[in-house]
Amino acid sequence: MKLEPTPTRLVENFLGIKYKGGAMRVTEGGAVISRLETDTDGDSNDYETIYVCDIEFDGKLVPPEKPEHAVPINPRGLSPGDLWPSIYDGAKYSFSGTRFWWQNGATKLRHSFVNALPDRIIDELRQLRPDGGSFQITPAGDVLTQIPTEESPPDVQEQFRDLPRPVKRILKLRRDRGNVDMLPVYVGQLSEDDRPIEIEEATRLTDPLSEKEESSLEAWAAMGSYDESDLSVEDHRLDEPEGDR
Repeated sequence: MKLEPTPTRLVENFLGIKYKGGAMRVTEGGAVISRLETDTDGDSNDYETIYVCDIEFDGKLVPPEKPEHAVPINPRGLSPGDLWPSIYDGAKYSFSGTRFWWQNGATKLRHSFVNALPDRIIDELRQLRPDGGSFQITPAGDVLTQIPTEESPPDVQEQFRDLPRPVKRILKLRRDRGNVDMLPVYVGQLSEDDRPIEIEEATRLTDPLSEKEESSLEAWAAMGSYDESDLSVEDHRLDEPEGDR
């Protein structure tokens, strides 16, 4: 499908960096990023992430052969829990209880959020996913997640009938080929002030302890008590052996 209207400035900037074209992503803050190969000899798979430009992502994805079945990029008029009537994509994050994080796919380390999401978003996520899980934030700030089909909204059949045909086809492919028994739903909207998401540096087992951490551990060793908020197992990951990567 083609994006209409065509973001001309984005295309020009992108081809100025990667003249052969390629893949790109748009973050929840509207920054367009891509990967550029750093090994000019082509003997390795070393890449660096590059910034292309900022964009207000809008418009429709239009099937050239059936333009009447266009899919809106930024659907509006939705309520929390409604089926998401567009492409399910965006920056991926996770949560469990009060913890929210981004996981680095290369290092497997979890980077916690610096600031909390708005309470209305947190409350809705916990209602839709009481056991936690992943969620996505689109370039327009729409927060999305997936729920099991047995927990779908009461009017799911009516909502499903109103979905654009390409979205129905995507759901069918996910169900039949990917064995995904989940439905994408709308959680809420993040304002520009709440984006982009800021994350903390992850802690490795080899990192030095801060004075506060040293004091907490000494008190724990001496008295058998300490503040659990100072330490988190989820923030610590052993580096994977080379053979396991």
